[in-house]
Amino acid sequence: MTVRTQWPSDVGDPKGCAVEQGTVELVEQLPAAASSAGRARSIVRQVLSDVATSEVNDAAQLAVSEVITNALVHAGTAIQLRVLLDGALLRV
Repeated sequence: MTVRTQWPSDVGDPKGCAVEQGTVELVEQLPAAASSAGRARSIVRQVLSDVATSEVNDAAQLAVSEVITNALVHAGTAIQLRVLLDGALLRV
């Protein structure tokens, strides 16, 4: 897994700060296995844990789980998951 985190030094701990203050990116190659959906949910939960409400985090985990499951069912190949939190934007 590749992890890049950039929080400005004057912000301190990202918990509770404005999301616009930093960028977090995680990239991981997931195998063509049923366990990949759970791993993808875990990655999204990790990225959003300090900056999103539980409702937003739950919705994002559900969405990524559906996308990963569909990719496994229809393509049956390994998947590269990239989660980027940049300001108020979450991209998966």
